[in-house]
Amino acid sequence: MLWACNQPFLVMIIYPALFLALVSDSASSELESNWFYLTAGRISSRVLWCWSKNGAVALLAVFFTALLFLGFGVLGGLATSFGGSWSRLVYLSGWKYPGGLPLSCLAIPPPLVALRIFLLLSVGLAALGAVALNLALVARRAFWGWAAGVVLCLLSYGAWHQLHHPLSFLLPSLHLLLAAHRECNPSMPSVFTVPASMAAGAALFLIAGMAGRLNVSKRDL
Repeated sequence: MLWACNQPFLVMIIYPALFLALVSDSASSELESNWFYLTAGRISSRVLWCWSKNGAVALLAVFFTALLFLGFGVLGGLATSFGGSWSRLVYLSGWKYPGGLPLSCLAIPPPLVALRIFLLLSVGLAALGAVALNLALVARRAFWGWAAGVVLCLLSYGAWHQLHHPLSFLLPSLHLLLAAHRECNPSMPSVFTVPASMAAGAALFLIAGMAGRLNVSKRDL
């Protein structure tokens, strides 16, 4: 489970792309319904609808992350049962902690490592999902929301993993990766901590929600 949740390509591109596809599918159903929620003509109804959709994205992010944990937890249990002492050999080699984390993370209790990964993925995916959802509703094309989210993820991955740019922590999908944070990677800026990432994700979620609220409240019937 730790390995699957700390591989940069999986965490920064594959998981967000799959999650954003679910969000875009939800946006498609709303767009195909011809914006039925606007026919009431009341601003309060529109705003309530908008925030309910963003809230649904947040719940979907938690559910999606829980499914990842459950699936990889089961697979990890089977691998541990039948795979012998592979983790002990990796640890003794001194190369890296099983799961893709450096040895410095051994000081962190495993349940706390798992909790941090879960929170980072849930908050980060909720933020990316809110951005994709509201872009799709603004553009009236679900594809553009998904495409914008995937482009952000590709930029994050390229800037950090390929270019090693010092400002790559400002891009959103790097916040999903625990191994990239200051607690596990001393080379990262001191401001790039797990609590800071969660706060940034929550802020991005609220900003996307507010932008969607303005769009919905001013949209013509």
